[in-house]
Amino acid sequence: LILCPSCSLSCDFEALDKSCFLIQISNILDNECTVLYAAFMSLWAVLFLEFWKRYQFYLKYEWDLLDYEPLEESSRPHFINSMRNRYKNARNESTKKQIWKVNPITGVIKYKFY
Repeated sequence: LILCPSCSLSCDFEALDKSCFLIQISNILDNECTVLYAAFMSLWAVLFLEFWKRYQFYLKYEWDLLDYEPLEESSRPHFINSMRNRYKNARNESTKKQIWKVNPITGVIKYKFY
């Protein structure tokens, strides 16, 4: 099959299979199976998340972590005091290495590993 020229003056006739490459690609990607694929992926995502929540609850139950609140856990006071003492000693030395720092957003003291 031959297509008409795209411009009126100096364009030649074109073969259909040369000009339809993008149409062929869009037909591969946009067809009736795309709807089925989208429905399958939606169903798979919902089932995966629900089974993951179920497995996560099972692990919490097995490890006896149902009452665990991660925000209630804090660093050990002895560890923080030892870091403060190390920092004071390091500041007094000539090296002045900072071995702990305060997070500006949360205000939590973190140890800096070298």
